[in-house]
Amino acid sequence: MIGKTFIDLGICNADYKKLKSVIQWVFENKHEKNTDFELSTATGIQYYNTIIVPELNKDGSVSTVLSISRSITETVLAQKAMAASLEKYRKLLDGIVTALSAVVEVRDPYTSGHQNRVSKLATTMAIQLNLDEDAVETVRITGLLHDIGKMYVPTELLVKPTKLSPLEYEIIKIHSEAGYNILKSVDFTGPIAEIVYQHHERMDGSGYPRKLKAGEILIEARIISVADVVEAMMSHRPYRPAKTFDEALAEIENGAGTLYDQDCVQVCSNLFRNKGYQL
Repeated sequence: MIGKTFIDLGICNADYKKLKSVIQWVFENKHEKNTDFELSTATGIQYYNTIIVPELNKDGSVSTVLSISRSITETVLAQKAMAASLEKYRKLLDGIVTALSAVVEVRDPYTSGHQNRVSKLATTMAIQLNLDEDAVETVRITGLLHDIGKMYVPTELLVKPTKLSPLEYEIIKIHSEAGYNILKSVDFTGPIAEIVYQHHERMDGSGYPRKLKAGEILIEARIISVADVVEAMMSHRPYRPAKTFDEALAEIENGAGTLYDQDCVQVCSNLFRNKGYQL
């Protein structure tokens, strides 16, 4: 290897310039810490390279460096394969979620598009609330599935053109727990089944089915509940016409802190009033 350059050893020209500049910087700055970066050969083999200064001279200068390279081609290929597999899984999951959401709409045609609109609004709210990427994705999927438990509700109640009786309303209320039971065995990355279970709970404990209060309710469920109420009020139903967005926002604003999470209400109202959001 004596007398050979890095190009002779197969390092591609662009990375040779990078390597040369790093070594020059090490010499000029009397840098004795390890410096790591990636290189690749002209044939496409990738390396993880470490520049090491064994020791400084007595005057603090550098006269010798070690350049240690180890191939990471297999690791990079494995990472790409894993990323492709993950993307395939996500597309499959999206397909299944969309199909399940469509099943509910077939049984309840009057609320067609409801879950999709709730999902979009709730996802936007989650982003505005600075939830992390995984939590935002959990909100998105839950929005698409939050009413899946209506599969257990008699169709004649879902499409009834008049107001429900107290008994009929109690039957409708089973959909939260039914949805939880449908989804609890699915290994989602987030607590989607639990959020579905909680999306009709209220901050003061007046919701259903478990009368949970404030801190007992997941933030994702608080987001879904606000988005659900706003979308439902702004959409036409057989037993009533659609409300205006002012009427829908007044409902959540009047219940902020008691029925609905204060921050969720504020974000939702801001989207419609100041940022031009539309369902």
